[in-house]
Amino acid sequence: MFLPKISAKCKVQSVKCKPTIHNSLFSTSGENIRRAKQELIFTIHFKVKQGFTLIELLIAITIIAILIAVGTISWTKAQEKARDGKRKSDLKTTQQALEDYYRVKLYYPGDPDWPNSNWCAVINGSNTQVKDTLVSNGYLQQMPADPDLSNDYVYDKKDRNKYELYAKLENTNDPDRTGPYSPCNGAYSGYNFMVTSP
Repeated sequence: MFLPKISAKCKVQSVKCKPTIHNSLFSTSGENIRRAKQELIFTIHFKVKQGFTLIELLIAITIIAILIAVGTISWTKAQEKARDGKRKSDLKTTQQALEDYYRVKLYYPGDPDWPNSNWCAVINGSNTQVKDTLVSNGYLQQMPADPDLSNDYVYDKKDRNKYELYAKLENTNDPDRTGPYSPCNGAYSGYNFMVTSP
């Protein structure tokens, strides 16, 4: 008796796998073929891989850590740019209020008894003279404040027709970053953005 050519199709799980026997290779009776088919029914056990190896876990953790680091840096830079954008907007708003005041008074705010003299202070500091002048007269609803409360904007009046406003930008790649400046004759330092009277 010739051995049959057998092919089997099985699922990945532990299943009984019935082979296909090509009857054309047999020269025996039909009864022998049926007996051979019954004997060749078998069970194939496949080993399914469970979990990950230590190396695979370390690689996955490393990739996740790199993605978190890149995302954190990008988020930090985006926050810096957002705060710097507010600082620029705040100085422009303050500049507009100062110009409105100048059109009425013909000098920039400072010491009202000495309109021609210089005057310098942080905008939201203990000396609230300029802040009170602009807010109480309706030029501003409220005085802008730096997003970083440890910093403050500086108003430096040079004379009745000239002033300078200063802020500290965080983004080192900002094209508007200049300086460094030390307004109020060096009383304050570390400022790198300035807006001047027109």
